[in-house]
Amino acid sequence: MNNYYRFDLGQQGKFNGVVNANFAKYRKREFVGGTGTNYFGPRTNYDFSGTYAFNDNNNLDFYIGYYDEKSKKITDYSSMGMGKSSANYDKTNQDYSIAYNGKGDNSNYMVRAYYNRYDKEEYKGSKNNSYKQNTFDTLGIEAKNTVQAGDEHLLTYGVEYKNIGIEGPILALGEGNSKDNSAYAGYIQDEWFINDKILFIPAVRYDHDEQFGGKTTPKLGATYFLSDNSRIKANWGKSWRAPNLVELYAGQDHGFTTIYGNPDLKPEEATTWELAFEAEKDNNWLKLNYFNSKYDNLITYDKVNGKNTFINAQDAKTDGVEFEVGRQFNDNWSIRATSNWLNAKDSDGEKVSATADNISTLELNYDDNDINGYSAKLWNSWVSNYHYANENYDYNTLNFVVNKKFAFDDGQSGRVYAGVDNIGDKKIGDIYLEGRIWRVGAEITF
Repeated sequence: MNNYYRFDLGQQGKFNGVVNANFAKYRKREFVGGTGTNYFGPRTNYDFSGTYAFNDNNNLDFYIGYYDEKSKKITDYSSMGMGKSSANYDKTNQDYSIAYNGKGDNSNYMVRAYYNRYDKEEYKGSKNNSYKQNTFDTLGIEAKNTVQAGDEHLLTYGVEYKNIGIEGPILALGEGNSKDNSAYAGYIQDEWFINDKILFIPAVRYDHDEQFGGKTTPKLGATYFLSDNSRIKANWGKSWRAPNLVELYAGQDHGFTTIYGNPDLKPEEATTWELAFEAEKDNNWLKLNYFNSKYDNLITYDKVNGKNTFINAQDAKTDGVEFEVGRQFNDNWSIRATSNWLNAKDSDGEKVSATADNISTLELNYDDNDINGYSAKLWNSWVSNYHYANENYDYNTLNFVVNKKFAFDDGQSGRVYAGVDNIGDKKIGDIYLEGRIWRVGAEITF
């Protein structure tokens, strides 16, 4: 059950702001095979965002958010000769940010600072029984400037800094242990309109991680406009990502499953290129994209000694095709199809865990375009050879949602909706496909 509220303050002199509140309650659902349940219980969320305009060219944005969750999870160990165990979780999340935005004669700049604190308390029965508390702190600062350098160049450059700290047994380093890590980055990009047919975008980025050192990565992009309705795009680039603290040191349940960290992880590096064609004509559209990526030390997860563990998949290679085609039949009906083919293998030629050979969808959309009318979507998703724990899985799900729209004389509007995911109630416990899910709801704007 979910209900939410939004109050817009409107423009009050130089200030405007919005208040949001959300109240939800998640029901208990048994996993396939009777292995346990999801996290169930109440969750609340509040946030406030506002802008103070000093003048037409300078303003201050700020945001405050608070989230609270009290949930419970039941795990059934009957298959191991034991009974059921329940765990309670109290989670809170605090978000704060402030940003200064300004405009010059030919530039737009921004400076932003933000802070996030996430607390997760876990206990069995009462807080005096197996009590654990984990705290995650993130502090960041970023600055960016975009400059129009003549008629042909749009230059963007910026810097970023982030510090992340974790304290608690989730690190699997003993009760009360803590870790923190700092990273910073700088980048520059140019959007160069060589002529009315060619857009060229070179970019370079430098990332530095406190634990793993630094790396410079370049990127190049180009778009060739065949006509007003068609274009060819080409991109090439390198990327680098250091493993985060959870991937390195985790050893406690933090989701629908327990995934253990691996302190021997190495940074993930990739070289990627892609070539795409996009076109629109009349009421039809088409997108076709080929991509090819080579990963050194790809960070993923798999079962190691019976435990879900983060690993480096060595020199993994992926390539594939993304395809989308659609047609707007008339003002009310449209159809859209997508198909994503992926070939992902590690250096031993083995399929990378948690990837599928193909994911395809076919969706039919209806909208009567009446402010007091209806809209609906029916779609089917097919998944082929989803690979996990040395097994491959094939499945498809049929889904449906319908909306009834309302408009009132006083300017208020709203909708009620109902939907069903996985209508056929397909269940595969090993990959957490948990069967049919239905939902109903209502919203009103005033």
